[in-house]
Amino acid sequence: DEKAFEEITQYVIDKNHKDLILVYGRKSAFVTLKREKGFKNALQKNNIEFENVTKIYSEFIEEKAYSKVKRLLIEKGKALGTVFVCMSDLMAIGTIRAIKECGYKIPEDFSITGYDGMSFIKYIEPNITTVNQNMIRKGYEAARLLSDMIENNSESKSINVDYQFITGNSVKNL
Repeated sequence: DEKAFEEITQYVIDKNHKDLILVYGRKSAFVTLKREKGFKNALQKNNIEFENVTKIYSEFIEEKAYSKVKRLLIEKGKALGTVFVCMSDLMAIGTIRAIKECGYKIPEDFSITGYDGMSFIKYIEPNITTVNQNMIRKGYEAARLLSDMIENNSESKSINVDYQFITGNSVKNL
């Protein structure tokens, strides 16, 4: 999660986005903390202050992302930033809905990224730049590790599952 989220953050920075909006998952969730670390790594490498990033907490819930993003868009408009970096595809969908309902276009007015590589994301317009984290393999490996821990009384360990960066047409080059 950390490496992949750093990569997707670096991608938007390489497209000259400096005013980032981070759409968070659950504050204390392990995956949120790993993705935040990757995000911060990319910022640090590019001399962007984390304090200058707009942060939206939405618990990995599409509807919360939608309502919070919409409220901020109504308040701040395009001054909010240039790119929404979402910690999940579901939150990206809620964010897209809010952007469109406020009369803005993607990627012309705001760029957006997701994360997860959910199968239904291919039906969303515009196609979202995202990370396919190979959730089926991740689940299989987690079950295998858990089984090993139970059967052999082994200690927990972490594994890395390959991910795939998917370039959509949701990020504009500034």
